Amino acid sequence: MKLAYSLLVLLIFAGCTKTPEPNNTNQFIKFFGSSKNETANAMVSTTDGGYLIVGSTTSFNLYEQAFLAKADANGNVQWTQHYGIDSTNDGNVTVARSAIEVDGNFLVLGEGTKGDTTNFLLYQVDASGTQLGYKEYATTTKTDQGYYISAVNGGYMMIGTTGDGTIAQNNNIKAIKIDNNREVVFEKSDGITNAVDGLGNIIEISTQVNGADVNDFLWVGTSKRLPEDTDARIIRLNDIGGIRWEENYGKLDSKNQTGTEIKVDGKDYVIVGNTNLNDNGDVYIVKVDADGKLLAEYVVSLENEQIAESIEPVSDGYIVAGTNVLKREALTNNITASTAFLMKVKADGTMDWVKEFGDLGKDVDGVNSGRFVKAINGGSEGYLLLGSFDFFGSSVMGLVRTSSDGTTLNK
Repeated sequence: MKLAYSLLVLLIFAGCTKTPEPNNTNQFIKFFGSSKNETANAMVSTTDGGYLIVGSTTSFNLYEQAFLAKADANGNVQWTQHYGIDSTNDGNVTVARSAIEVDGNFLVLGEGTKGDTTNFLLYQVDASGTQLGYKEYATTTKTDQGYYISAVNGGYMMIGTTGDGTIAQNNNIKAIKIDNNREVVFEKSDGITNAVDGLGNIIEISTQVNGADVNDFLWVGTSKRLPEDTDARIIRLNDIGGIRWEENYGKLDSKNQTGTEIKVDGKDYVIVGNTNLNDNGDVYIVKVDADGKLLAEYVVSLENEQIAESIEPVSDGYIVAGTNVLKREALTNNITASTAFLMKVKADGTMDWVKEFGDLGKDVDGVNSGRFVKAINGGSEGYLLLGSFDFFGSSVMGLVRTSSDGTTLNK
């Protein structure tokens, strides 16, 4: 079992002889997994002060399955569960990507594949991880993948991608609003015809339009403008899925920009993604107002390629999580060596510090990735980094709590 070796991995990660338990600063490094591979996709803070970690596993079946791990406030595992569609051990492929807590239970969104068709898949799970039910949201397309769910006025909003099932996977972004009984209120797809549009996340915003209070949605993603060029993209929807406006960022250059996450930043919004402005993978940060007007644009460059996945505004700037790519395989371009990173960016867009996490092994072939970051009390009490980490050739979910300067387990 991977968890039995968490102390050994801790020593590799932290470079010290401390135990995995929190010290007097509440820092910790904890791992979740079983005999094969687990991939982390998201984390939810729970009302009991703990965390629900969402992802997938290949440890219990020949096929990938949705996987949840519940941890307490110190990162200690309370329970883990895996889910199929028709049964726990069926031959279907399932992945969990997002979750919210509702009245002590959880709604978990991902996708389920039966045969050659993939649909949005929504699980209802109780506080102990027992599955209470599920619902598939089938459409006429071949591939619908659910990525994010959020509670909204009158129900829930699910966002994902919809594709034609071809090798090229001509994807559009898809949003489905459901009511409190999980029934569809509306579906909305948007994208550029015959292009691969990438998905970031979606947030609900409360604002005014023509003097009236409204609840709208902002989703961020990536649009493919030309065969080799992409832009970061924000679309603002009204509460019935109509587009109020859409803006692309980076559209005046020949470089590639992507959008992976949007967050509220005071009265404005900040998105994070990537650009190859300096002929490498650089961190791309854009600040906009409620109408999509560009307020600031920053590019943070390091020696290696960075894949930025998550951003959190803090009092004096931003904290960014992602993957620091060290090697790629020449033929497939697959990542063969990487570390997870936390990066502190000052309010003026310059880098303050960066910390890396993960075991590369003696052959420098460990693949580690950062997926999600959360600031504790605005960052003054540190940060939580969720990622997937190499463990002797397999992958395990990891949850790291750092100090305010990104260090771990230092008294």
